[in-house]
Amino acid sequence: MDSFWFFLCAFFLFWEPDYIKSVVRPLDRLFDAGSLLFLLLLTVFYIVRIREVFGLYDVFLLLTGAVLLGSTLYHQGISPAVWKCLKYEWPVAAVTMLVELGVRKNPEKLVKALYVMCYVNTAVNLASMYIFPDGLYQGFDSEPQSWLGNENVFIMTILAGLCAGYIYTLRNGKKICVHYLVYWLISAASCRWSATAVIGIFIFTIFFILHFFVHVNWIYSLFGGIGLWAAGFFGITVFRFHKRFPVFFEKVLHRDVTLTLRTKIWSRLMKQFRKSPVWGYGVRTAEQFSDSVGGKRHWVHAHSYIMELLNKGGLVAVGFFTGLLLATASRMQPFLEHDEVKIISITLLSYFMIFIGDCFEMRTLFYVILCLGSCCSYVVSGAKQ
Repeated sequence: MDSFWFFLCAFFLFWEPDYIKSVVRPLDRLFDAGSLLFLLLLTVFYIVRIREVFGLYDVFLLLTGAVLLGSTLYHQGISPAVWKCLKYEWPVAAVTMLVELGVRKNPEKLVKALYVMCYVNTAVNLASMYIFPDGLYQGFDSEPQSWLGNENVFIMTILAGLCAGYIYTLRNGKKICVHYLVYWLISAASCRWSATAVIGIFIFTIFFILHFFVHVNWIYSLFGGIGLWAAGFFGITVFRFHKRFPVFFEKVLHRDVTLTLRTKIWSRLMKQFRKSPVWGYGVRTAEQFSDSVGGKRHWVHAHSYIMELLNKGGLVAVGFFTGLLLATASRMQPFLEHDEVKIISITLLSYFMIFIGDCFEMRTLFYVILCLGSCCSYVVSGAKQ
């Protein structure tokens, strides 16, 4: 359980590139089989040490997953949507166990494996963008897709790599190094015209530079990041205050005030929410979701993480998910003087800000970084200062 190669294989299996998932179906089934095998192995290791690792984070994660699965079964019965829900949940469960066990055994090898996985996938993705400028394949919505899928999705891998790479750099007694700068350049070149990616990497970069000069710990508190996310959700998704600043969106982000029609999706989802506010509607297939909000093939998810959770699991799921975030923030608060914890918090803040206008459904890398935050006492243990 403390092997770099074990960690690396696990991360590759639980972060399957969209190209394989969507196009190379035989290999996709092998990924499913491999990830299930790793899930079984991790579960065995986890059960042996459950008293040492199971905590409040796991309780809230388990409850959130149970609500999503229960709501899906209630609304859909035994259907393809249940399989889709399980394919969200078992990678998240597996990477949580992997991180919780791995940081106790060898945190440096764990973050190195995560960094290498993100580095390889981001580099391959950038190559696919330039070798196949019209897309490696076409998605459900007929838009061009690259190795990692839609251009808005790249930021999920980029941010996780920026976080893991810097923790790895710090644990080797350095503040910056060449391979990390190269990864940053590859990441920046991957953003292109995705406003979501540009916002994510911009926020990360600003706070990353800030942490070298500003050592006021409360600035990096995850509680503040959660508050900003909540303010963004209510201010933009619910009350649409952004419509008062059309120049910023049109001139700077090159988007109109409907945020590429996101506001129309949100309005329709709010009407649905009023009919099932407690438990939501469960996980739905892309076709089912698209039909429910108007039939546009591009509308395959809520384009808002909180709205997505409300749609899938209602207020109960959002309540448990909020508990998950607060439990993580509480675990991180005593360790904010450590740069490793600051960078985890900065990464999560960057995720929170892009989750205001996108959701990427239940992507595992977000939960990897969130779990690193929950286990931050082990991440900083033995680190070179």
